[in-house]
Amino acid sequence: MRHVWKILVLILAFVLDSTLGSFISIFDIAPSFLFASVMIMAMTGGFGEAGIYGAVAGILWDLAWGRTFGFYTLLYMYSALSAHGFLELVYKSSPLLTACITCVATFLCELIVYLLAFTIWGEGFLIFNVFRYMLPTAIYTAAVQLCIFRPVNALSRPGQERGMRL
Repeated sequence: MRHVWKILVLILAFVLDSTLGSFISIFDIAPSFLFASVMIMAMTGGFGEAGIYGAVAGILWDLAWGRTFGFYTLLYMYSALSAHGFLELVYKSSPLLTACITCVATFLCELIVYLLAFTIWGEGFLIFNVFRYMLPTAIYTAAVQLCIFRPVNALSRPGQERGMRL
């Protein structure tokens, strides 16, 4: 039943990204509720769960927005697995640490997407996009992740110990 709740949380986060994202954007920078939710699940669950939920979120994103099916699936899955693996190296985890990891992971994902989608064709200016889009998106997503940490963690673990607490 816990897995059903987690999938429903991912679908809800995807719907929030698709509908609410444009309304809460600041200077055309919108956070990714889906990526933040995946990072929360990856860092509060097991290693296998991190990969599965990252892949499910990537499939949702690929179905809606991806040009090449599987790109975001692999990107989200590897991001979730890497975040969980890094968090296992750290002895104590906290919501602030997960937000920092989410910020770095978001920045790296945006950089990979930019390099693969724009630089190959010689379009765009990397330095401008790093400071205008990638860093603000990473910071905004980490801030949203801090705000939604407790609800996502509580919804994805009904009837169990709640894991990390604020």
